[in-house]
Parts: sequence; structure tokens; C-alpha cells
Amino acid sequence: MLERVVEKIRGGDGVSSVVVPSHAASRETAGGSGGTEKGPGPPPKAVSALKELGEFGGTLRGKVHPLLDQILSEYYRMDLSAVFRTPVRSVIRSFRPVGIDLLSEAYRRFEEKGGYENFARLLYVGAKVDCRTTDGPLLVRAIRERRFEAARLLVSAGANVNIVQGGKNALAFAISKNNLEAVKLLVEAGANLEKKCENMTALTRAVDEQRAKTAKYLVSAGADLSAEDASGQRPLDYAAFWGLSDLLELFLSKGADMNAECSGAAGQIWVKGFRAVHHAAVGGHRKAMEVLLDHGADPNTADSRGRTPLFCTVIPSRGTNSDNVAVAECLLSRGADANVRDRQGCSVLHLAAYYGAVRVLRLLMERGTDINARDREGNSVLHKVCRGAVDFRDDPARVDIARLLIQRGTGLTLARNEGGETAVAFAENMLPRSSQFRIFLSKIVLQPPPENFGQFGEGEGEEGSDSDFLSVIDWDE
Repeated sequence: MLERVVEKIRGGDGVSSVVVPSHAASRETAGGSGGTEKGPGPPPKAVSALKELGEFGGTLRGKVHPLLDQILSEYYRMDLSAVFRTPVRSVIRSFRPVGIDLLSEAYRRFEEKGGYENFARLLYVGAKVDCRTTDGPLLVRAIRERRFEAARLLVSAGANVNIVQGGKNALAFAISKNNLEAVKLLVEAGANLEKKCENMTALTRAVDEQRAKTAKYLVSAGADLSAEDASGQRPLDYAAFWGLSDLLELFLSKGADMNAECSGAAGQIWVKGFRAVHHAAVGGHRKAMEVLLDHGADPNTADSRGRTPLFCTVIPSRGTNSDNVAVAECLLSRGADANVRDRQGCSVLHLAAYYGAVRVLRLLMERGTDINARDREGNSVLHKVCRGAVDFRDDPARVDIARLLIQRGTGLTLARNEGGETAVAFAENMLPRSSQFRIFLSKIVLQPPPENFGQFGEGEGEEGSDSDFLSVIDWDE
């Protein structure tokens, strides 16, 4: 302001051109005949005073900023250029104590004209950068709201890069927002890569949320590839489940162990003993499965319940399809055993029938899987279809599966389990009368058997089968 006043008064030659008093102007007009004469110059003392004022303004600006810089340098390492682009008076005033309300208001107005400089001043003069507003710590807010410059200023001012809100730290928020720039800012400022939030490290979260670029950066920054979540799953397992083939290749090239087993802790017993190939099968990603098999994974490796990856092609998880026929084809083409049994004596066909995986079931039957296999409790594949209708939903697909099995199987409708119960009896006991599946099975037993049922076929040496029986049924009734 002082400099502007001086410049307004000063003339072009550095000497003041003051306004001539009105009475002097009148005398000039009356006595002059050849134009207006210049009025008398300012007194020498005035000129000297104005010069000193101009010099003082420059001196003030030149001294105040370095002095403030000296004060701040005792506490911070930062670039003060953003602060000193503003008027001296504003800079000096900003050295008063800064409360949470003032800082929050400055953050709120960050995007407005002058907001950046105002926010920067408050941070650089000692505002408590880790204070918590009603919406959480300012650093977390800046990351959530994608205000990268505000986040950068906060980090530069010494904000805690590992600060937590609601169980997630700043790095976790940056990953969830898919903000790689913010992730790099935090990591370069010393954020803890292995700190678990919601039971996940930063790398595991990046993979689970399918942030491939972020995951690659975290690996380059030294993130631990063997870090486990609460259930013992590792970044490689998540990459296999989500079908992130590029990440699989990267992790394996960095030494990730594809044969590491999940502990199944934290109530996740169903993944106990799972390896990466199991996760790829559950996720239903053929390319991911091929990557693992190409690196030497065993297609017949079993989990704690004796289930191989082929079993996992019919197991739904986290909204995935339970009928991953492409992965099943891949496994069978690479040597997977189609007749393998788990610890309960179930075959893959049993589970396909139970979960309603029609396409995998058809594929297994085409590959010669034993359709008459029984589990340890004597349940046939048809029993499993009935059990699935009870446990899940009674949909038309189960009728289609039952029809297919009965047409291809031998004595399935008559097969009794260890409890002496046929599949038809089980359906009648467990399903409502309105169940389409129960109605379908009831129609079968109500039909009179053919005359030769139960006798040797002519020249065949085999007993009459369900297929003989079903040939007399009007399927369209």
C-alpha cells in the first residue's frame, strides 16, 4: 500500500508533481498569454521524505519475509514462496494462533480465488495439521475429496501420513479413490506400506479393489508380497481370484509363492488350504488359471477338505458365477482328475448338481465322469440336486439337471442313501407341494414301470434302468 501511495505522488522524473493550488492557477491564467506555465515544484523536504518512504517500503518487504522465513525454518522445512506472494500485512497477521474452525474454513474455501495461498499461510505458521474436523482429519478429507494440492500442502506441513479414520488410514483412502498421485505422495512421505487396515495391507487392498497401476507401484516401492489378510490370503490369491493376469505375472516374477496355503482363519474356513489355483477357479478366470498352470501349478492340488481346483469351478463366492465351464475345460485339458473325491466322498459332479452348475455338469458327463457315484452317506448325484433345491432356490434349472441325470443314469430314482431315503422321498419330505422340482420327481414315481423293468434286457445283460422307465413318461405334461 505504501509503495502505491508513493508512486501515485511521484512524477516521471522522480520529482513530485503536486497539484498547484487554485489561486496560483488563477494568476497563471490572468497573466499568461502563451499557454499554461508549470507551477512551482514541491519543497525539497517533501521530495526527500517521499524518496525515503519509497525506499522504506522496499526495505520493509525485503526484511519482513526473510525474518519470517528464519522463524519458520526453525520448525519446518518448506518452500514459503506461496506464502510470500501475498501482502506483507496478511502474512504478519497469519502468525496469530490458528484454531480448528479457522483452518477448516480455509480448507473449505481452498478452491476459491486466493484460497490456496490463505490455506498455505495458516499451515506454514503453525496450524495443527492433524486436527480432526467434524468430517475427519484434514489430510483424509483432502484425499477423499481428491484435493491433491491441499493434501500436498498438509503433508509438506508435517501432517501424519499414517493417520486413521474409521479403521482406514490415509493410504487406504487414496487406494480406494484410485488416486495414484496421492498414493505416491503418501508413500514418498513415509507412509507405512505394511500397516493393516480392515485386515489388509496397502498392496492387498489395491489388488482386491483391482487398482492394477497402484499395485504395480506399491510393489516397486517394496510392498510385501507375502503379507496375509485375516484369513491367510495373499496379494497373489486376490490377483488370481479377480483374474488380474498381468499382476500374477509380476508377482510371480518377484518371487510370490503360488503354492502358499490359506490358513482359513477369521471364520473363513472355506478357504483353508486354498492355493492360488483354487482362487482362480472360484473367480472363473481361464487366463489367470493358464498363467498359474504355465508356471507349474498342480491342477490336482487339494485344499483341507480334499477339494481340487475342479471342485472350485462350481463353488460361488462374492457374487461370482458357480458354473465356470471355461476354467473346468482348462483344468481337464491340463490333467485334472474328473472323478476325484473330497473328504466327504463327494465327486465334482455331486457339487455341480448341488450348486446347479448345469454347464460344468454336462461337461463332466461328456468326459465320462461316474454318474452313479455315492458320497460317504450314500447320497447319489440326484440326492444332491434335491438338497440344493432345499438349501438354495427351487428354480427350473434344477428340474433340467434332474431330467438330464435321470435320462443318463442307472437307477438314480431308486437309489437309497444310508438313511434308506430315495431322492424322491427326500424331496417329498423337504420341499413344499407347490415346488416344481418336487412335482417333477413325483410324476416319475407315479408312472407305471415298463414290463421289463428290473429284468435283463434282451441280449444286453443289463437291468432295466431309469432311462427305460423314463421313456414311457410324457415329459410335456
